[in-house]
Amino acid sequence: MHSDALIGYMGTLLFDGTGSKHLLTVSGKDGYAGAAFGQSTHGYGRVVKVQSLYKITDVSAEAFFQMDGDWYVEARGIEYPISEKVEIYISDGGVWLKGESGLTRVLADGYDLTVYYDRSPSQGGQVRIIVASADD
Repeated sequence: MHSDALIGYMGTLLFDGTGSKHLLTVSGKDGYAGAAFGQSTHGYGRVVKVQSLYKITDVSAEAFFQMDGDWYVEARGIEYPISEKVEIYISDGGVWLKGESGLTRVLADGYDLTVYYDRSPSQGGQVRIIVASADD
């Protein structure tokens, strides 16, 4: 049901107080295990949360839409809500964006998009991460 899993690392693992964000994806039988790294209040790097994520590739900008002020993406015949705290990674520049402003930027700039969601929308799932890469 899900696309082939990718083993990869995105971002630079630095905990220097700059607020940098990181995503580590590891392949699994049914998708991905995503580890979100953050910074403690004392400035030490730590794992914030580990969450299984599922991948949908080749999502076009036209598949994203707003309804009643919330963002959604339609893929595989299902409407997936976009988290208000969605993190967007532009892989070609190593840049992280977030929220609606980041989303509208990547939708306007013609990137190839891959979305990662945590569970089905009927179970309260949302798209948590979007990876944008240059259009080939």
